[in-house]
Amino acid sequence: YEEDHKAEVDFNVVMTDTNEFVEIQGTAEGKPFSKETADALLSLARQGIDKLFRIQKETLRALS
Repeated sequence: YEEDHKAEVDFNVVMTDTNEFVEIQGTAEGKPFSKETADALLSLARQGIDKLFRIQKETLRALS
């Protein structure tokens, strides 16, 4: 909540492990946001999702 209530944009992204989008949802909080902001958020989301997939795959390999 601490980070979320100060955000200017609420942006949710769901992707597959082959970098395909399942869901993109963005909402301005107070004022509109630019395409550049949306592009930056998508890039950050992809980086975070890639990291999560790597961690999941490493963990599953370790458990096998």
